[in-house]
Amino acid sequence: MFLQCRTPNSRFWIAFSLVAGLACDFGPALAAESHPGLGAEVLFAEAVLAHHRKQTQEVLGKLNELLVETPNHIEALELKALTLKSTGGDKDAVSTYRKLLELKPPAERGPYHYELGMIYQKHKKTDAAKGQFEASIKRGFNPIPSHFFAGNIDFSAGKFSSAERHFDSVTQLTSGEMGLASHFYLGLVYLKTGAGTAGIQQVVKASELSKSFEGSQVANDISGASSKILDTFTKGQWFGNFSLMSQYDSNISLIPTGSVDTSQTSGKATAKGTLIAGGGYMSPALSALQYVAGYRLTTNKNLNAETRNYEYFTSVPSLYLNIKPLSRWSGGLKLEGVHLFQNQLQDSANPDSAYVYRQYSLSGEVSPYFKFRLNPTLFVQMDVGYRVANNYSDDEGDGNATLARLSFTRE
Repeated sequence: MFLQCRTPNSRFWIAFSLVAGLACDFGPALAAESHPGLGAEVLFAEAVLAHHRKQTQEVLGKLNELLVETPNHIEALELKALTLKSTGGDKDAVSTYRKLLELKPPAERGPYHYELGMIYQKHKKTDAAKGQFEASIKRGFNPIPSHFFAGNIDFSAGKFSSAERHFDSVTQLTSGEMGLASHFYLGLVYLKTGAGTAGIQQVVKASELSKSFEGSQVANDISGASSKILDTFTKGQWFGNFSLMSQYDSNISLIPTGSVDTSQTSGKATAKGTLIAGGGYMSPALSALQYVAGYRLTTNKNLNAETRNYEYFTSVPSLYLNIKPLSRWSGGLKLEGVHLFQNQLQDSANPDSAYVYRQYSLSGEVSPYFKFRLNPTLFVQMDVGYRVANNYSDDEGDGNATLARLSFTRE
């Protein structure tokens, strides 16, 4: 996408330094006669000289002449493939690299796999290119660009699991421009696969790293794209929800879930409607300290007249203080109250009297918490808190309690 990797043109001056002196003293013809096979080395040295003068046609001419005599000359084949690749002769370059793959032992094939990958990628033969890049990785050659280009191919193909593996490898191997770009792509992978927190973490990392690459177009592009993604998380937001459900309950609870005691059931059936609503405000998620103030309510209406005293109204105000909520490690404090009202007879001694809502229970909880992201989508959270409860209808429900919870959640 942004970057190009070049492999050094090595090993070509070695033969030249040795053979050029011989050629100067004896001449090509005499050297070839005095030392069988030396003519090939002289041709190779001349091809190297032409290569440095950028005389590509002369390079190819000398190499083709050499390869007629010595078809498996490794250095000549390498220089020929490089020259063909640089002059647009990709088809012949592929053939030459494939011949080199046959001649070299597996452990030394990495550079040829990499060069084939670059050629295939240039011609949009992405499956073939990815196979060559992965072979290059396996041989330990150019792992950083090989992982990066393989990751780009997988990302474009929607193979996000494999793309994640490649981009993560790059971030472990380098903090350079490819590492910077890989953090950004890794963030996009997580955002596309539902791992929002991990995705934002990677985009933030890319945004921070981009500041250390002055004058880099890659860094400028990534900085701009990151800012657009993170813009929402630098602002406070109002939120809200509303739902209305109807259902049939064959054994309605005497008291609702979330109150002081949930062990009782009525033994009575009714169709009912339930209203759930809530709303609040959250400060910017990228702040070092975020607060989330919210309120939610729940109430139900029963159609069976005999179950009217099983109608409740629950009011829950809350405040969460979150320390670095989008970091891998985070923590904070939860403050929550639950105020519960029950629909009761105004005169308990008169079954025909009107119904009114009266306080049923009131409780409050203070809980520090610690949260850790185990992998891009799985979190573990530890809460240790204290709760105070007052049950207006049953004194036995009053009391204080220390709470400890360990929970696992998937994003």
